[in-house]
Amino acid sequence: MKPDQIITCDKELLGGTPVFKGTRVPLQSLIDRLKAGDSLEDFLDGFPSVSREQACVFLALAQESLLRSCLKTKYGPSPFLTGTGVAYNERRE
Repeated sequence: MKPDQIITCDKELLGGTPVFKGTRVPLQSLIDRLKAGDSLEDFLDGFPSVSREQACVFLALAQESLLRSCLKTKYGPSPFLTGTGVAYNERRE
């Protein structure tokens, strides 16, 4: 699933806040609930318009983005980061 299949930002919907596509549930709601110690199940029970697939794909995208950012900052671009599931298409020049 691609990011645009699970995330939408529209000025007409919550002022452009990123939400799960097809819902009015901000992505930040999932992050806040997990930070507070709630489980994914708790979040999904509280926001039934968000599918498990949407939530899991969002978390995977967030993880990948974080790994890319951290590893790129620490080690610079890499052709492939073994074991992370993160591949780079960038080249060091």
